[in-house]
Amino acid sequence: MYDLYRIISGVIRTKYLVVKAPSLYTLMEAEEIYKKTHEKAYSEKIITRKQLKELIIDSGALPADYENQIRILRNKIEDFKVDYYEDYLIPSQREKNLKNIEDMEFSITAILSIFAKYSQLTCSSIAETAKNLHILTSSTFKHNGDLYDWEHISINQLQNYIYGVTVDEKEIRDLSISPEWRRIWGIKDECSIFDKRSYELTTEQQDLISWSKFYDSIFESTEKPSEDIIKDCNAIDGWAIKNRRDYESSKEDVKISDKFGDAQEVFKVGNNAEDIRAIRNMNSNSSKSIQDKRFASLE
Repeated sequence: MYDLYRIISGVIRTKYLVVKAPSLYTLMEAEEIYKKTHEKAYSEKIITRKQLKELIIDSGALPADYENQIRILRNKIEDFKVDYYEDYLIPSQREKNLKNIEDMEFSITAILSIFAKYSQLTCSSIAETAKNLHILTSSTFKHNGDLYDWEHISINQLQNYIYGVTVDEKEIRDLSISPEWRRIWGIKDECSIFDKRSYELTTEQQDLISWSKFYDSIFESTEKPSEDIIKDCNAIDGWAIKNRRDYESSKEDVKISDKFGDAQEVFKVGNNAEDIRAIRNMNSNSSKSIQDKRFASLE
């Protein structure tokens, strides 16, 4: 639980220094630095993001409709996550849908990486670097509270260290449903957890709060899914997407039947004995009994 308590503390600590969340004044200064740096870069004929897009498309590295392709891929990911949730109890289907999700995510990363490869040369990237550098140098202190002098650690070394200890989205989601955090989160209305203004929250703290609220809505649902579904990011995403789509459809008064309509029995094709057992267990006991009688009559 080290990562959880580090995130709650809002600081990153090493032997020589402490990195805190930036103050409001630092953020204001950083935005001013961004603006001035961007204007200077533009005046020096540094390429803009729009111009970079045009150059990459003209070179043939990306198709003209690459942004639309990304939207299509993201929609497909949503579809596969719904399938992943609905077929969760069927091992082979679950694995197939997971691979489909991973393939779509890889395709998006491949497209974005082409643009990211050259984006550091743009006005906005240069300005963003200057902005972040100011935030970091203004928020890094010695243990006695004085601004750090970069005697033992360079800025690049600190940036690499921060990148290494910062948790990713999957880890944040896992932390947001951990028993330790849920106990703390459960008394948020009685006492302050972070004891900060909203703008003083770190990115990790903001993400932790956001995901905690997401899971609150699930735990409070009248049709809360199983613990296994909740703990599986793709499965619970599929559950949420399906519920959102059903809600959107009901708002438009479009009647869309559930995958199995009003049927009392579930029919799916299993690829092996494990799948067949899983599919059979999706049926109620009465449905199983009806199926057994049907099979018996065929003998």
